Amino acid sequence: TPGIIGMFTSNGADSATSTEPNMGTLDAIAASYQPTILSYEEALQSGETSATVYVNLGNAYFDWALEVQSAASQGLVPTGADTSLWLTSVTYYEQAVAAGETTPQVLTDMAVAQFYSGDTDGAIASVQQAIEGSPDFLLAHYNAGIFYAAAGSTGDAVAAFERYLELDPGDSPERTQYVQDQLAELEAGGQ
Repeated sequence: TPGIIGMFTSNGADSATSTEPNMGTLDAIAASYQPTILSYEEALQSGETSATVYVNLGNAYFDWALEVQSAASQGLVPTGADTSLWLTSVTYYEQAVAAGETTPQVLTDMAVAQFYSGDTDGAIASVQQAIEGSPDFLLAHYNAGIFYAAAGSTGDAVAAFERYLELDPGDSPERTQYVQDQLAELEAGGQ
């Protein structure tokens, strides 16, 4: 599901079982997304420029980037192979927002794509827009904590993670544990 980050970091534990990066793996992953992307691109070419088409393209590139990122963390594809996919995802989300799509999920997904493409400041601005529009949107606070921590804004990261825990409905014990671990680390001063 788009908008969920922080679970794909590798601690190197799989390095003993990883293989050399393989361009064939990238091609196989790409082949699974091409039909979906082509159908939405055809809709754009036929003149349909609705926010929904842009969101669907953003989501398709987002999912593709996540899969490539996961493969890279396992050593199956080159590190950084996901960057252009994240950038393309951002482009489509920006077009969706320009077309009036400002739901907190779309803004948060765009923020995640911005973060993974290297634009932490843009990610923070987008996730803040999501929070301003929907103050109780759980994933926005979760991701805001991650973005602020990465930017070195410890106080903002702590506040975002604490708000996440206040809102947490208990549906993701792994995410809740991640947030608790991050808070402990941030509060101890060791980012």
